[in-house]
Amino acid sequence: MLKGVQSKYSCHMTGKNVSCTEVEKNTLYKNISVTLSNADSNAVEELEVTNSSIIILEEGTFTNFKSLRTLYLRNTTTRYLAEGVFANLLSLTTIGITDNYLETLSSDAFGPNNSVQFLDVSHNLLSDLSDFDVGWFPSLVVLNVSHNRLEHLPAGVLDRLAEVNDFYAIVDNNPWNCSHPAWAERLTETSVAAFCGDHVYDSSEAQSKMRALEESPLNGTEADEEAAGCFWRCAFLTCVWWIIGAVWVGVILGNVCKLKRLLFTQPRTYVDKNTQCGTYAVRFSAI
Repeated sequence: MLKGVQSKYSCHMTGKNVSCTEVEKNTLYKNISVTLSNADSNAVEELEVTNSSIIILEEGTFTNFKSLRTLYLRNTTTRYLAEGVFANLLSLTTIGITDNYLETLSSDAFGPNNSVQFLDVSHNLLSDLSDFDVGWFPSLVVLNVSHNRLEHLPAGVLDRLAEVNDFYAIVDNNPWNCSHPAWAERLTETSVAAFCGDHVYDSSEAQSKMRALEESPLNGTEADEEAAGCFWRCAFLTCVWWIIGAVWVGVILGNVCKLKRLLFTQPRTYVDKNTQCGTYAVRFSAI
């Protein structure tokens, strides 16, 4: 068992599987991976984090867990997924972010052509999947969006359900609205029966989560400032590279004439006055 020195988290490692509880923000990357050592963390294939406080999963969180095949985040108060947070996990096939506070889900968090086969985002507060491009998940077999607040699914998901026999969506307990203009024209009689049949939506879980957001530090400035901090850090790094690139472009454009003279002007020879100098110039131009 691994225990944090300055925080209360604890982890158990069995073979290539690690299970952690009571993890606080930044601990997952800064402390656990260091405690395991880079060699150990890179060998971990399954990571489970439960009953923790990780409001935002920042890019680079799983830098030292590159061999992960399975990742579970249960009851970790997670509300935001940064762009590219899972992009370096090329072997990841199963991911569950459940019993949390996600309100949106963007495929940008995973990156295109990932290896995810099972994606479970059940028991969250999802109300919009417009940023979820199922085309980025060529291997996806099961999408579990049950127990959320969804009224409709993106067109891409509907098309995948209709066209691919081994693709399944678990959709229980959502307030589906088959008259919603985002998908009404695409629904068949079968899909209307599946989504908007005799199912009764139980909103008690969602209401409880919303109350928890209003009453806890997750609500308001702390979470927003943390998310904004991640945005500005990422934006700053991006801007730095753009600035460096712009400087080089400016240098090149400002010296176009000099570059043309260096590259295209024929070297002068002085054979009439100094044979040695002339020979050197000819050899230089031939190199």
